[in-house]
Amino acid sequence: MIVYRTILFQSRPLNEVLKYTDIRSYLITFVFILLSVTVPWIFHQFQLAGATFLPMHIFVLLAGFLFGWRAGLIVGICTPLASYVISGMPLLAVLPQVTIELTVYGLIAGLLNEKFDLRIIWSLLGAMLAGRIASVNTDVMQSLGFVEAVDNINARLNICSTGLQIHYFTT
Repeated sequence: MIVYRTILFQSRPLNEVLKYTDIRSYLITFVFILLSVTVPWIFHQFQLAGATFLPMHIFVLLAGFLFGWRAGLIVGICTPLASYVISGMPLLAVLPQVTIELTVYGLIAGLLNEKFDLRIIWSLLGAMLAGRIASVNTDVMQSLGFVEAVDNINARLNICSTGLQIHYFTT
């Protein structure tokens, strides 16, 4: 019972907010992006988890919790884009939705933990709720008529990305 009270209600500083004034901040962000791309790739390559386990989200949330909203935002934006360029995943059809969802996860996790000084559990729940709402809104926007514009952009990105992947793997 004491453990639950500690997790839910007691406040203690956890994060070191990155201000991006030195190279260390950029290196830490790069490491989180690298982990967010490589760990899901390893899980899916060696079939260590099913299709519903999404380890990409873990590192985005951790970046927001540990290093503030700026790190969460940057890791959330860069992770799905880098993953798509390197491995082709997530699929192009869901790339905008995943990018928005992960960006909101990192941003809100960092803001709730840093600015509002909430406990990790409440920051996590708030970030997950906000990320899912953003994901659903993106899905609704695509289904309400933005599909043609998104498909046009997706087709152009697919041609560019396929060229990058073919060039990467043939050299």
